Amino acid sequence: MKFFSISAVFLILLSGCSQKSAFSNFELSQEQEYSISNTQRAKIVSPTQIEGVFTAVYLNNIYPQKYTANDSFLIFFYMKDEIHPKELAFKANQKEAIKIEEVQNNVEFATLFEMQSSWNSCYLLEFEGDEKKEINFEVNSGIYKSIPLIYKK
Repeated sequence: MKFFSISAVFLILLSGCSQKSAFSNFELSQEQEYSISNTQRAKIVSPTQIEGVFTAVYLNNIYPQKYTANDSFLIFFYMKDEIHPKELAFKANQKEAIKIEEVQNNVEFATLFEMQSSWNSCYLLEFEGDEKKEINFEVNSGIYKSIPLIYKK
């Protein structure tokens, strides 16, 4: 009983010193917070091994005033082999991209995250928009495929 009461007092005192959230120690802009919740990563696999990875950021929820008509994604892409993203079929709700544009100067998106490195490439992809409330985003091309990433609109 004595051990229980000492433990209870210790837990009450300790919980009074804790932070409400780990993110309260970070200073994130609203765009950075939205980018965290709209970013997902997946592996690109063949039947025998992992061939690459990509990180997809759904831009419509981050910049709703700019990206309105089409569904837009920022992709950070790495493949083991020298494969260009235009050789793969990036699909959103089973529709292929209508625009694949390499982002050379990442000034517009630099405030979102610092993921650009020498071993990956950055691309802006656009897909024809639809009325669905969620987007299933995936790579599915020949022998390469990824798991579907699900985004809420």
